[in-house]
Amino acid sequence: ASDVDAGDALAEADIYIAYGRFPQAIDLLSNALVNEPGNAAYRLKLLELYAETGDQAAARGQFEELRSIGDEASLERAEAVLADLGQEEQAGTDDSRRFIQSEPEAEASAAPEQAPPADLLAESDTPLEADFSGLEIEEAAATESAPPEDLDLTADFAGSELAQGEEEDLVIAAESNGLSTKLDLARAYLDMGDEDGARQILEEVIAEGGDELKAEAGALLERIG
Repeated sequence: ASDVDAGDALAEADIYIAYGRFPQAIDLLSNALVNEPGNAAYRLKLLELYAETGDQAAARGQFEELRSIGDEASLERAEAVLADLGQEEQAGTDDSRRFIQSEPEAEASAAPEQAPPADLLAESDTPLEADFSGLEIEEAAATESAPPEDLDLTADFAGSELAQGEEEDLVIAAESNGLSTKLDLARAYLDMGDEDGARQILEEVIAEGGDELKAEAGALLERIG
């Protein structure tokens, strides 16, 4: 019965969200959490709502509750939401400053940029001919350098080793992306003034990350002191 109720509460919250009624959705989920404080789905949805409405402190509070619950999937999603929230606010501040500073220059240079120079258009035919001639040269070179048939088995073996190496690279890249998200989250925590939360995440990155991520995390830890 609790699963049905949970589904109903989330579905009703989604309806409120679809119509932009965020306060009602927040009230609904907050009331639902009174009866089910350990429901990770409620807390994740509430965190997303607080992030959408710009309430950083409340979103961070829900993240700490999710960390206590220990639901890994919800934690990963929550980390991504908070990291995006921090990046968007920083980007918005930077964009506003750049717009104020560059607005007169943009107005002065708008007219020359509306039409490309005529001589640039006239030269656009030449690279097409160069591309075709280059293609013929590459095909001839490939024919001349084709390996003998008796090397096919060696080539297949080398190809399998290359494929295995690519799979390992993909695994490493996936792990690095997860740690990069944590690094972004730590930056967002610093922007919000939560040094303890940032320090905890940075220590995880240093323990699990590669040299580049360790260096970035170490630099942020030095900022905290």
